[in-house]
Amino acid sequence: MYKFLLSLAVILLPLSLFSQSPDAIIGDVEIETGCIGDTPFYNINYVVWNFGDEEITDYCIEIWNEDYYQCFSSDLFGAYAIPPGEGQFFTTPYFEMEGPGSIFVMSVDGILNEIVTGNNNTTVFLPEIPECPVDCLNDTITITLPPDTIIQTQTDTVITHELIIDGCWPWNVFIPNVLTPNNDGINDVWEIIFDLECWVDVEFKIYNRWGSLVFEGYGEDYSSYPYWDGSMQGGSSYVVDGIYVYTFYARKYNSPEIYQKSGHLTILR
Repeated sequence: MYKFLLSLAVILLPLSLFSQSPDAIIGDVEIETGCIGDTPFYNINYVVWNFGDEEITDYCIEIWNEDYYQCFSSDLFGAYAIPPGEGQFFTTPYFEMEGPGSIFVMSVDGILNEIVTGNNNTTVFLPEIPECPVDCLNDTITITLPPDTIIQTQTDTVITHELIIDGCWPWNVFIPNVLTPNNDGINDVWEIIFDLECWVDVEFKIYNRWGSLVFEGYGEDYSSYPYWDGSMQGGSSYVVDGIYVYTFYARKYNSPEIYQKSGHLTILR
């Protein structure tokens, strides 16, 4: 999967210019695009900044072109509270791209006692749709040597060699960064996508922000791609919304080569 990145800059004002109440604005917007099979998609990384001098405790994010409206509360272990002069990072679910590059609006509202400054709306440009699918699998390159080059001689014949490129590249392993286990049929499980014939001895682990292990899975336990549904070690209780850390380990088939990766995973309901 290829990704193309668009970044929008946001100007951070000096603290001395901040208002005397909570004041939220969306900034540091980055759009990632790519392909999942034949389907082009995008997701949005962004930061909600507090330009006021009081903590923001409750707020809602709206993405106008996707009918997306998500609210956050600091009651959840204070994870979403935004102190003055600081920001909270978010990643949206994956959205299917259905039209060409366009402009849309993201907004933040629902802030208690916020001074209305007119900066709650942020205009974002959606890049062009990538061409899908992207073929990154096995390829063959034929190298023809000059006629006066002799590599092996039996009957004065020049040998032409074929170079086979291994298609089991680490960047063909797709690991999502968001999980929305709300039973709406979209991103309800966190599924790791890779060529099942390329990678073996697969193992992944999920940790909360205090470093406690909340789930671990092994490739041989799944009939297809390994996944996590947000449960605590596969039990009947589920983790709360927030940011988690994952680790991924795999070995290339018939090879000692190891691929390891770690990153962040955001759970939203």
